[in-house]
Amino acid sequence: MLISIVVTYYDPQQKKVEMLCNLMRSLAVNSVGKDYEVVIVLNGKSYVESVNEGLTRAAGEYIIVLNDDVVIKDAEWLDKLCKPGVITAWQLGRFHLLDIDVPDAACFGMSREVYERIGLLDLLFKDGFNFEDTDYFFRAMEFNIPFVDAEVNLKHIGDVTRKTYFE
Repeated sequence: MLISIVVTYYDPQQKKVEMLCNLMRSLAVNSVGKDYEVVIVLNGKSYVESVNEGLTRAAGEYIIVLNDDVVIKDAEWLDKLCKPGVITAWQLGRFHLLDIDVPDAACFGMSREVYERIGLLDLLFKDGFNFEDTDYFFRAMEFNIPFVDAEVNLKHIGDVTRKTYFE
């Protein structure tokens, strides 16, 4: 089973190279024995456009969208994120909207079938870098696709991905 890991990376000032290397090292160490590809999207488009480009290039049976400002600390992370019929998320927090707790995620995963039902991230969010994942989870609910907390051990540096796109 091939797993596609989509990482967007935009670094016009070359400030984040070490961070990306740390992510890639942690990914390699914690993904031993798994069949995966890493789709790194290197461009200056908006975050949403970059994620969408990575999603369209992903060839895996499962797809994981991963912020570039995390370090993986969990040898079972891929198993926890690759679950059929749901969207799994590593949750930074939750928004309570319309009596529903919706994840705010720096990492989420889904099967190809789920991705093909929901589609790409909505370009309405391309200029704001906020709530694109929340919108995606709400759209999943429209298809009766639940989201679950993957309970993955990640270290999130925080706000680095967002700030780079708006420097």
